[in-house]
Amino acid sequence: MPNNTFSPQNLLKPHPRFYFADGGLTIQVSFCCSLCFSFTDTNRFNILQVTDTLYKIHSVFIQQHAPRLPPSIQHGTAAARYGTSSHLQLYGVEPSQFDLVLSLFYPKSLLKHEPESVYEWLDVLHVSSTLHMPEIFSLAVFQLTLLASPVQKIEWGHRYNVKKWLVPAFMELVGRMEDINLEEKKKIGERGATMIQSLRQEMKGRVESFVVSGDV
Repeated sequence: MPNNTFSPQNLLKPHPRFYFADGGLTIQVSFCCSLCFSFTDTNRFNILQVTDTLYKIHSVFIQQHAPRLPPSIQHGTAAARYGTSSHLQLYGVEPSQFDLVLSLFYPKSLLKHEPESVYEWLDVLHVSSTLHMPEIFSLAVFQLTLLASPVQKIEWGHRYNVKKWLVPAFMELVGRMEDINLEEKKKIGERGATMIQSLRQEMKGRVESFVVSGDV
């Protein structure tokens, strides 16, 4: 029968940057893309399991920015019904993505964020959505509003339920000169592409009627 008890001796190499001796929450992110929070009665510290990277951060960030995590994780106390170790597994987060979120808590510079590209902010959006971090999610949405293309906003807006992106993004595609290509069509869906084409034809017809009428 496998031993489910998780102790510090089982952990892998510490992260070169995000492993603090005074941290109260230890986190490990695995190749199978799972996060596991765990604490022990004896040490009162939380362990988040990851394959080759081990983090140890200050639990205040989880308490403030991930309010929907279970209270046992929030407050650093072990749940009695789980015995000596209590843990929660969350799937779909990779170490490189988690690094970007931690860089917001522990910035190298106060003058700019470390995530810069559209895909780096998408990673932040993904982690904050998975771990239910509303303020970090809002920050990622703000940055992606500036960086993402209309097609990306439609695709990611549906995936992460960012509804405010959808109408402006569709309107921008309707008014764009270039036709929707095959790759874009896959991302926005058949119905979306059909609607865009229909609205374009309608808009073109109205503009042509306006020009022919001589009211220009």
